[in-house]
Amino acid sequence: TSSATTKLIHGGLRYLEHLELGLVRESLRERAFLLENLPQIVHRLEIVTPSYFDDERPMWFVSLGLTLYDVLGGSRLGRHRRLSASEVARFAAIRPEGLVGGFSFLDAQVDDAALVATVIRSGLRDGVVAKEHCEVIGLERESAQWRITTNNCGTVLFDLVVAVTGPWMPSFLDRIGRESPRAMSLVRG
Repeated sequence: TSSATTKLIHGGLRYLEHLELGLVRESLRERAFLLENLPQIVHRLEIVTPSYFDDERPMWFVSLGLTLYDVLGGSRLGRHRRLSASEVARFAAIRPEGLVGGFSFLDAQVDDAALVATVIRSGLRDGVVAKEHCEVIGLERESAQWRITTNNCGTVLFDLVVAVTGPWMPSFLDRIGRESPRAMSLVRG
């Protein structure tokens, strides 16, 4: 979930810089699965990134990262391309001073509302209970189940609870009196 989504289904290119290869490989597999199985709501998207003379990451470094991204993703989407400064300038009105070129690579984009509806319908077919417009105000372990108290849907017992609160996780945990086992850093979509 996101408060400012780009609607991207990406393979996690930025995680390569921290050598999180397993995460990138898994993300690329999931992207391929979604492209193959949900073509009505997930489509290929070309991304063009400019490179400037004074960039923090030189072109050789970006090229190396994109090559690794291509290898980890297989050949399903295609390979990245190096672009000249004039080719990059054709894609968008950008600052021409210091522009030395850029790259084009493929990722995917999704109709996020349709994806959520698809996941919910799939879950309902498999016996999942879904509630809408019910603010969780309490979550407590009760024997082998979880007791969830809501603002207007009453109290319900579940075997498993999945909190998909995204950027609202810290406020959600605070509201139910729990602490997060990990620190969350928010990024803009």
